[in-house]
Amino acid sequence: MSKALLAVVFYLVVLIADVVPSSAGTTGVINGRVTDASTGLPVSGIAVTVISNVDIESTETDANGFYSFVSLPPGDYFLLSPPNVSTIGYRESCPRVMARVSADQTTAADLLLVRPPPRMFWHCWSFKKAGPDGVLSVM
Repeated sequence: MSKALLAVVFYLVVLIADVVPSSAGTTGVINGRVTDASTGLPVSGIAVTVISNVDIESTETDANGFYSFVSLPPGDYFLLSPPNVSTIGYRESCPRVMARVSADQTTAADLLLVRPPPRMFWHCWSFKKAGPDGVLSVM
C-alpha cells in the first residue's frame, strides 16, 4: 500500500472514532417510591434528598410516590426524607438509606414512612388531704 492510501485510511479511522459516541457513560440513576408502611399506599409531595461527598440534590415525589435522580456521579449516596415529615403525620422507618450509584446503572431505593402510634400522656397526681377550707391541694 502506498503511503497516501495509508494516510487516508488512518484519517478515516480517526474521523469515525471521533464522530461515533462512546458507549460508556459516566453517570447513574437512583429512583424509587415512597410509601406508607402500614397501607402500602404512595405518599406524594414528599421531598427526597440524596447526599454524597460530592453532591447534594433534592426532588419531590409525584402523585404515585415515585422519585428519580438522574445524572449522578458514581459513588455512595444517603437518601433522606425531610425532617418535616412529622408535620404530615409520618416518621421515617429508617432514618437513612444508602444507595450505590454506578455508571450506566439504575439503583432502586424505596423509602417507607410510618405513622407513629398516638401519644399517650400519663399524669401522676398526688393529692393532699383537704385543708381546713375544704380545698384539695395537688402536689
